Amino acid sequence: MAGPGRPYAGCSGADPLRRAERVPPRSGMTGYDAVLILSFGGPEGPGDVAAFLGYVTRGRNVATSRVEEMARRYSDLGGMSPINGQCRRMVAALDTELAGHGIDLPVYWGNRNRHPMLTDTVATMATMAPDGVEQALAIVTSAYSSYSGCRQYLEDIQKVRSFVGRSVPRIDKVRAYYDHPGFVGPFADATARALGRLGELGPERTSCSRLTRSPLRWPTDATTGTSSPRRPESWHPGKTRPTSGAWPGRVGRGRRRCRGSSLN
Repeated sequence: MAGPGRPYAGCSGADPLRRAERVPPRSGMTGYDAVLILSFGGPEGPGDVAAFLGYVTRGRNVATSRVEEMARRYSDLGGMSPINGQCRRMVAALDTELAGHGIDLPVYWGNRNRHPMLTDTVATMATMAPDGVEQALAIVTSAYSSYSGCRQYLEDIQKVRSFVGRSVPRIDKVRAYYDHPGFVGPFADATARALGRLGELGPERTSCSRLTRSPLRWPTDATTGTSSPRRPESWHPGKTRPTSGAWPGRVGRGRRRCRGSSLN
């Protein structure tokens, strides 16, 4: 059985035995010429917000009022999303980690919706990097098995590879890692610490505490065809499971599988 960090043809990560056939490794990490961090992207100033939201919502039936609400929220944050800064830190940390293990691989970064765009990054990998990149391992910053979190990224990679054309590298995407201990562990530890601190406040405060999480997507209104937010799913110590959705411990159950494929 392959380890949880290996590249797989499908996006599902709950059961390795049910995944699509694993991408054959060439010679471990030495089979790759580069690592690609692939992310959503976000505005980095007030002047970026309108262009960013226009790009994200292109071709989608999103209500104007909803777009305006998102713009106001970015305005409250100074017109800046933290995601690009986080990706820069991730690139630097991964570069240091690889070097510490004697792995000499360049780390590239490309976004779906804002600069640096994936198209530009892949073009650089193919034509401007020394000797060119022939095979890259893509790590998507979305951990989950869903269309937006997995399969759409596979589609983006395919589109970009077709657009770049000649000398484009093969790009393998690592499998969805929402159930990997390295991803789940910090959330579980932080939640346990927070609940422990609530316990110090007494039972009257603890009984009113709620653990919330954001929905993976907004449901579509059947009458208007537009998407809208809904209240977050929640749980508090007096309940045995969340008020809606699947219990987080039941990994992979009760949700639609992402059946993308590796791109060669």
